Amino acid sequence: MSFKVIIIDTVCFLQGVSLSRKDIDVAAPEEVINEVRSRVPKLRLEQMLSSGTVQIRGATKDMINAARQAAEKMGDLPNLSKPDIAVIALAMEQKHVGIEPIVYTGDYAVQNVLKSLGIQFKSINNDGIKTIIHWVYKCDACKVTFKNAPQPAGFCPECGTDGMIRKIKSP
Repeated sequence: MSFKVIIIDTVCFLQGVSLSRKDIDVAAPEEVINEVRSRVPKLRLEQMLSSGTVQIRGATKDMINAARQAAEKMGDLPNLSKPDIAVIALAMEQKHVGIEPIVYTGDYAVQNVLKSLGIQFKSINNDGIKTIIHWVYKCDACKVTFKNAPQPAGFCPECGTDGMIRKIKSP
């Protein structure tokens, strides 16, 4: 498969991933750029931006909302930061306009959502996910399962037990 754009997550700057590609665009959302704060990764980032190795791109609000919905459907939304959602949304938008993206990320929740959307990823600093996982929440006291994390956090809305809610793979 020939990719037209590599979308990168913060881990690429933190780990010093080589991104010098002449044949493909490399892009990151503003939220990822703002997340890089440490001295050495910040220097890497500034060099990549000034050399044109990395472009800053953003997704529309509609695509950000679509990314949140996709993450919620998988049960991964509570584990995703704004930069994570921005990465997913940018990949979705690129795919939507006919540009084939690949996302470089080490985040399992990001990988899970991307895989569910049919978007390719390259795992950085880990083996990456092999199968799609739908997460649900289960009360260990009454055994009821919930699609979304109960609010207030930790309390079972069915039996009221505190601290017995845990995230499990959906059967």
